Amino acid sequence: MSHLINTSSKMKIINFFQRPHITSLILAIVFTSHQALAATTAAVTPRTCNQNFVPSLKTTGVFFCRSDLVLYECQLNSCKVDNKPFASATFKNCDLLDSQRGNVVPGRQQDTIIPLQYHVVDSGVEVLNKADVQWYRCYKTDKINDHRAICSQCTVVPNVQKSGRKK
Repeated sequence: MSHLINTSSKMKIINFFQRPHITSLILAIVFTSHQALAATTAAVTPRTCNQNFVPSLKTTGVFFCRSDLVLYECQLNSCKVDNKPFASATFKNCDLLDSQRGNVVPGRQQDTIIPLQYHVVDSGVEVLNKADVQWYRCYKTDKINDHRAICSQCTVVPNVQKSGRKK
């Protein structure tokens, strides 16, 4: 009989600790599944590409959009600039940059640039011009140069650090 009481006491202790353990395990599985799903699910919230907007070298019609230190892969047909397709975006009064993109080439300004891609910098935006495939710096003092692509069909690119390098 004493053996039966000891076994019963041990079972109560095991059952007491088992419930919180199972609850924690279930919560961990749900949380992990949600994170994995979020990383592969299209972003419902439109993303403003406020750092850069660069075409994929592998997939036509796909652009990489860096928004608030997060890298997204977006379908180009879901990206608009001023509620128009990205292909109709323009930047104005932009200065040609040298081949290292470090310095402005004096006296080489374009009135209108149609972008292939862009990178936001402190002074405005650096744009790769569709016409001559040269880089230009378009200054933020011109209000026309402060627009950015906004994309609605994007997925988070996993395993990318905030600096943009793969882990």
